[in-house]
Amino acid sequence: MSKVFVVTGSTRGIGHGIAQNLLKRGAQVVVSGRSQEAVDKVVAELGGAPNVAGKACEVSSYADQQALWDFAVATFGKVDSWVNNAGIGLPRKPLAESDPADFEKIVRINLLGAMNGTHVALKGMKEQGFGDIWNMEGFGSGGQKADGLAPYGSTKRALTYFTNSVAKE
Repeated sequence: MSKVFVVTGSTRGIGHGIAQNLLKRGAQVVVSGRSQEAVDKVVAELGGAPNVAGKACEVSSYADQQALWDFAVATFGKVDSWVNNAGIGLPRKPLAESDPADFEKIVRINLLGAMNGTHVALKGMKEQGFGDIWNMEGFGSGGQKADGLAPYGSTKRALTYFTNSVAKE
């Protein structure tokens, strides 16, 4: 039986590449993105059933993440690995020139999204008795600093702490 992976934020970028490579290795993959239209396009591009399926998911919504888990289990019977990949960046500029409304958005997606996904997957994996969770970090996760990346790097540094803490639990 194939391994089943859920990859958040997999309609483009790194997540899309992860989904493609998992499929090449014989996995079954659930792709997700913010719009069902984008998800459906990627599902078709990647070959569709029986090895790929998809569902729209706003990762900052716990209910959406739970619905994504439920969809994956209903479609493939299990989830072996959950990849919290969804994330955004902001325009690279000094903090004083940034839009404060963007701060909440980046924290909701990059940090709260991974927390929600981890909680949903951990709960489901404990119930099914197996599985692993991957949190995609990024610039700042190891303490790196660069002009114009304070909000982004802060979410990735916090994600590293969160991931290490959950792993310790």
